[in-house]
Amino acid sequence: MKNFKEQNPIVLTQAIIGFCALIFAGWTIYWQHVAAQQAHVFFAAPPAGPVGDLYKPSKQPPPQ
Repeated sequence: MKNFKEQNPIVLTQAIIGFCALIFAGWTIYWQHVAAQQAHVFFAAPPAGPVGDLYKPSKQPPPQ
């Protein structure tokens, strides 16, 4: 096997670019998975407590 300095620089450049592309693809897939989990947790949670029904306002006037 040749020494590292004797390797073709184009092949080394392509190997480095390919390695970086694999890291980027893995990172992207990981964050898509995390985002899907967070969206599921957010939409599966019960609604907040004493907000009231926004679609059916109360018939009574607000207290003064």
